Amino acid sequence: MNESQFGKGGHKDKVDVRDKKYVARAGLEFDWNKGYDIEEELGKILNAPDFKLIPKDQDGSFSCGGQAGSYYNAVLEAESTKTWEDRSAKYIYAQGYVPGGGMYGRDIMKIIKKQGVSREAILSSYENGIPPSEKFMQRSQDITIEARNDAKNSKVKDYGQVNPDIDTVAQATRDNWGVILGVTGENNGTWLSLYPKPPIKGESFEWRLWLYAGKAKLIDGKKYIGIINSWGKNCGARGWHWIGEDYFNTKI
Repeated sequence: MNESQFGKGGHKDKVDVRDKKYVARAGLEFDWNKGYDIEEELGKILNAPDFKLIPKDQDGSFSCGGQAGSYYNAVLEAESTKTWEDRSAKYIYAQGYVPGGGMYGRDIMKIIKKQGVSREAILSSYENGIPPSEKFMQRSQDITIEARNDAKNSKVKDYGQVNPDIDTVAQATRDNWGVILGVTGENNGTWLSLYPKPPIKGESFEWRLWLYAGKAKLIDGKKYIGIINSWGKNCGARGWHWIGEDYFNTKI
């Protein structure tokens, strides 16, 4: 098994001057020595010190946008309700995918803001209990009135665009319970490991992927952002990867 066998599906948004920008709060710069870990934060809120996010598995579908959005929506709901309820990647993706598969980041957040996201227990993102096909994830007719009503309980107030430098992403992750991060990459043999390497072809790359970022820390004195994939538990460390300054500095 290698990264070429897993679905991607990230599409780069066009510039829109109406987008709100995330502005890092002056005087509250990110403390890299302290770091940030969403699983530790949720463990405190849920009174579950050993709490861990369960890695999702999109298999070969292009539903990474729905997967990343469902992680984030579940985290925000847990912060608000003090309970954990997994949210449906299919609810987002089936309403926002583009022809040929994949999603734009702005469309992910529009759905989360305007509709919320139904619980996974109401609308499953797995096909007969196994990782889904693209056709299954696109089936919007599976979204029932019950799922739509359930989703309304988890609408978010707003969203903003984060400048893609590692310090701002770290601060936004800490201040907003995470970030949905768009990553460009290539099948270079490192994307099942703990430390994926950036593309080395300049502006050329093979794919884009939406991921939920929920951690940031120093590793051997270097800055890293922790992202959880949706390629199952055998990817990275329980689904988590660390991408460093070299990735952010490739300007892709």
